Amino acid sequence: MDSGRAQHVSGDDSPAAITDVLFDFAGVLVDWRPWLAFGYDSQEALDEAVGEGKPGAAAVQRFFDRDDPEGFWALDDLRDAGMPNAEVCARYDMEHSDVSQIGAAAEHGSLPLHGMYRRYLDAFAATVPAMMPGMAALLVDLAQQGIGVWGLTNWSDEDVAVPLGLPGMEPLRGVIVSGREKLVKPDEAIYRLAVARFGLTVGTTAFFDDKPVNVAGAQAVGIRAHVFAGAQDARDFLRAGGIGV
Repeated sequence: MDSGRAQHVSGDDSPAAITDVLFDFAGVLVDWRPWLAFGYDSQEALDEAVGEGKPGAAAVQRFFDRDDPEGFWALDDLRDAGMPNAEVCARYDMEHSDVSQIGAAAEHGSLPLHGMYRRYLDAFAATVPAMMPGMAALLVDLAQQGIGVWGLTNWSDEDVAVPLGLPGMEPLRGVIVSGREKLVKPDEAIYRLAVARFGLTVGTTAFFDDKPVNVAGAQAVGIRAHVFAGAQDARDFLRAGGIGV
C-alpha cells in the first residue's frame, strides 16, 4: 500500500504535484477538547481534579469513561454517523438512569450521569476554542497558491457550524460532514464522495488526519494521505509533494 508520502524519482515516473488538500477537523484543523464543556482542559486535568476530590469531578470522569459501551465516546461515534442529538441524549439517559447509581453519586457528593450528555451539548461551543497551531496560516498559504483546500470530517451535522465558524477556517472551499452524509471515515465511500463532489484527482490530492486508520482508508482509494503530526510536519509533506509552503 502506498505510504502516502510522495517519492521523488527521476524521469516520467515522478508523481504529479499536489493540487488539492483535504483536512480532517478535530486534532488537525481544529482543537477539539470535549472536557472543556465541564471546565477541564484535558483528561489529565480531570483526573487530577478527581484525585483532589473536587465536587462533581468523579461524575465527569465517569462520563468520559472509554470502557462504557453506552458512554460518551461510543455515542459521539453515533453522532458522527448521523444520529440526532435528541436521540443520543435520550439513549444516554436511558442507559444511565439507574436509581442506585444516582443514590451512590449523591452519597459521594457527585452528580448523577443522567442528563450529562445534554449538559455537554449545551456547552459544546466551549469544546472547540480555536484552530490548531499554525493551521490557519497553512490554509491561507495554500489558498494563495491556488491549491484547493477542503474539509473531510467525522462530525455531527447539528454542530459542525461551531468549528466552521472559527476565525481562520474561511479558505475552505467545501466540507464533507459525516453526520450529514451518513458515511464515516474510514469507510472508502466517504473518500470517494469527496473526490466526486469536489472534482478531485486522487493522485494529486493530499489528505491529513490524526488517526492512522483514517489515513489508511484514504490511501486505499489512491489519495496521498499522511498522519498529521503538526503544521510544520504537514508543510514538509506538502513540499515533498511539490508545493512551496
